Amino acid sequence: KKVKQEIQAQLHWFEDTVGFLPTHIDGHQHVHIIPQVCKILAVVMKNAGIYWTRIPIERNFDGCAWIEEPRRSFYKSVMSQANDAKQVFSCHGVRQVTNPT
Repeated sequence: KKVKQEIQAQLHWFEDTVGFLPTHIDGHQHVHIIPQVCKILAVVMKNAGIYWTRIPIERNFDGCAWIEEPRRSFYKSVMSQANDAKQVFSCHGVRQVTNPT
């Protein structure tokens, strides 16, 4: 419940400050793809008419041999959560963009 309230409070702040709702939502430190958060966020986004989010999937990641452990494992876990979040967002009509490369 508190996550939903916080998301709605941030959307209200944005709208009051800027004059309209955002065109998309992205999460600081990818918090928006955490399973418990993205399920709530997707519903709030749909209800607010916000239909875009960024999904942190890095193309060609496996080709980045210079990324060492444990950072490599961390990035892979983020991208795994991002893949799962894609389905949740899609079920609510929220489209996703990934990082260009």
